[in-house]
Amino acid sequence: MTCKETVSAWQGARPTARHSQNHTDKFRRWSLNPQKTGRNVGSKKHMTAAQFVDFLNKTQRDPRLNEILHPYANTTRAKDIIAQYEPNKYNSQKGQLSIDGFLRYLMSEDNNIIAPSRYELCDEMDHPLAHYFINSSHNTYLTGHQLTGRSSTEMYRQCLLAGCRSVESTVRCL
Repeated sequence: MTCKETVSAWQGARPTARHSQNHTDKFRRWSLNPQKTGRNVGSKKHMTAAQFVDFLNKTQRDPRLNEILHPYANTTRAKDIIAQYEPNKYNSQKGQLSIDGFLRYLMSEDNNIIAPSRYELCDEMDHPLAHYFINSSHNTYLTGHQLTGRSSTEMYRQCLLAGCRSVESTVRCL
């Protein structure tokens, strides 16, 4: 399989918006939790624009970003996103986001973990995948020496932000 074929297959396999227990639980937590927004809506079916702003700023936004180049979300931004991704026009007009709209946003290009420019192939890439350099990581979780150092999941995050394309993970059942 060539590199072009591999990238095409990977892009074709990207997930579509679908319900999963994890997504549903997150939606319910943000749409119902009065500690997050100071109010309890009493419905598990919708997230208000204010609740969505809290979700965008507290969960989705990387706190290390520059506030001038990457400003915090506000109600206007939240309503624009709701208008774009909420399939129910009535909810959209009321500034409410349903679980379907929430999942559409999470799985959209606006919320992509990979920059769109990374999808563009700039070389011929007609050789087998093994002929290319792949930036990968081994023992990523270690913060120091392999035998005596501490482990941290933060190290995975740092490697991915630095451009690592492959991460090894070791799982041990006790």
